[in-house]
Amino acid sequence: MPEYHFICECFFMTAKSLHLGVVKLVNDMQGIGREIQHYQREKEEYEAELSDQQPGSRRESELRRIVSQYKSVLDKCKAYSFTYQGVLSDPDLMAEVLAFYR
Repeated sequence: MPEYHFICECFFMTAKSLHLGVVKLVNDMQGIGREIQHYQREKEEYEAELSDQQPGSRRESELRRIVSQYKSVLDKCKAYSFTYQGVLSDPDLMAEVLAFYR
């Protein structure tokens, strides 16, 4: 394994840190966006089916439970998304990241 100078090691460690941090955040945020769309579509389908059910039926109570679970998951996904957006919207962080990659 070749010996690198201290400055080179710092550069490679910084690049690896950015890849493990900021780049991963961007990828995770895109994945969460896809999950939100998926869960939203599923929830809307269950809600449409729920509106066709007889009040008080077993299927209606099951669909209400499922819709409630989807709402809970959507709320968590949206909270994660807002958290990621907050971090990635930090102008100081983004300025430093972009300065490194130039």
